[in-house]
Amino acid sequence: MATSKLCLNTTVSLFILLCFSIAPPYSVHAQSTVRDTIKTGEMLGFSDQLTSADGRFVLGFFNPLNAAHRYLGIWFKDDPNNVVWVAQRTSPVYGSSGNLTMDSDGVLKIMQSGGNTIALNSNQAAKNSTATLETSGNFVLTELNPDGSPKQVLWQSFDFPTNTLLPGMKLGVNFRTGQTWLLTSWLSQQIATPGTFSLEWNNSSGTGQIVARRRGDIYWTSGSLNLNSRTFENVRGSQDKFNFSYVSNQNESYFTYSVLDGSTSRLVLDEKGAISNLLIDGVCYGYQGCAMSEPTCRSKDDDFLPQIGVFDGGSYLSEDNVSIGLSDCWTRCWNECSCIGYNTLNTDGTGCEFWNTDVNFTTAETNGRMPYVLSSALPPSSNNSSENGKWWMWLIIAVAGVLTWQLWREGIILELMDPTLADSCVRSQVLRCIHVGLLCVQEYAVDRPTMPDVISMLFNETVPLPTPKQTAFNTQQKLMEANLLRGEQESCSISVSAISEIEGR
Repeated sequence: MATSKLCLNTTVSLFILLCFSIAPPYSVHAQSTVRDTIKTGEMLGFSDQLTSADGRFVLGFFNPLNAAHRYLGIWFKDDPNNVVWVAQRTSPVYGSSGNLTMDSDGVLKIMQSGGNTIALNSNQAAKNSTATLETSGNFVLTELNPDGSPKQVLWQSFDFPTNTLLPGMKLGVNFRTGQTWLLTSWLSQQIATPGTFSLEWNNSSGTGQIVARRRGDIYWTSGSLNLNSRTFENVRGSQDKFNFSYVSNQNESYFTYSVLDGSTSRLVLDEKGAISNLLIDGVCYGYQGCAMSEPTCRSKDDDFLPQIGVFDGGSYLSEDNVSIGLSDCWTRCWNECSCIGYNTLNTDGTGCEFWNTDVNFTTAETNGRMPYVLSSALPPSSNNSSENGKWWMWLIIAVAGVLTWQLWREGIILELMDPTLADSCVRSQVLRCIHVGLLCVQEYAVDRPTMPDVISMLFNETVPLPTPKQTAFNTQQKLMEANLLRGEQESCSISVSAISEIEGR
């Protein structure tokens, strides 16, 4: 019995270690004091943070993927990789020092050594003001009366969304002020500059719908919002935890939502055009999946997969354009019949390079960058090793999945982690790895992510994950428990016949 538990713990630990050989995408700075408000004359340095009163949100400086530049942003305290707002998307801070301050006129300014000062609210300021990170995740600048009571809201981060919609935020337009509320993707995982994709509210149909665009062209719509059921016709998965609503009058037209049980939720538009919500199954798994049309030279089975290896010749074309990202590379390669591979040109995820049919791809150890290779152009050895690797991965997930689902339902999922990892693991990373593992063993194939999706989920922690449902191995749980009690697993052997067949996607 003891040996059996050790076998399972070892397998689970191996699964977690394999997943978390990936470095966290964002580096944030430790908090030196706990407060939620900045006042006139006060300063928030690189190592300082504001924390909302309920402890859910944090505002501070971060550098994505350990880049040389930093942004001022807001993220979930328990999951710093999920940045929900960026203050200065086009003007990152460089250098070793910088701060956020509120001057005597009530203007919030990002100061940096040797760089320009960035004002967040130049035209919306008052001398007697405070800026507070609220429990909603909204950073609000408020003018105060002489007695210290709130007078009026001067400026708020919710009016300047980036790539994430939180409950209470708006998608739409203010006709009086001309203010537009829409999401725009990051250009890459390192660059928060507005990228290729946008998400907006479109009320031209009368009932309204959410529309996703790639460089202005629509590639996905939510379908009309049913006013009776409060659901979108093109969004699969349960929507009963949400209260969707929209307002349309002479002053403004917008969509907003709330979560009925108060659970954490966010709607995210990532740099690949994927649209996802923490509490709804994947809304749209990216531009490649939502809008893919097939040129005559491509088939429905063709796909570009990230591979560890190299092409035996240099790229036949490169474009050093810092305003384009990975999705632009995919679009161009997909539509050019001679193109069999692509990657971003620069380490910050911008620019493109392409390979054509004049070169071959070989699996090999590289510097960590993985080109995207047309599946039909992969050598047989790559496919074989890939299939073997998938089998072992599924086998590991299968064993872990039996125990994991029960712990997940009981809310004690961290008991799955090997105690020896406690001091060396980041809690949010462990939870994400387990979460992805559960998605991979969902009972129905349609609910399981594809292998490219799994890679994206693990490498890009800004993407919220769907809520797991019953796993495919749940029906085998009693059988495995009985085997454990009889000591039949003490040799760490696994009976493949006891594991239900997995239908890949």
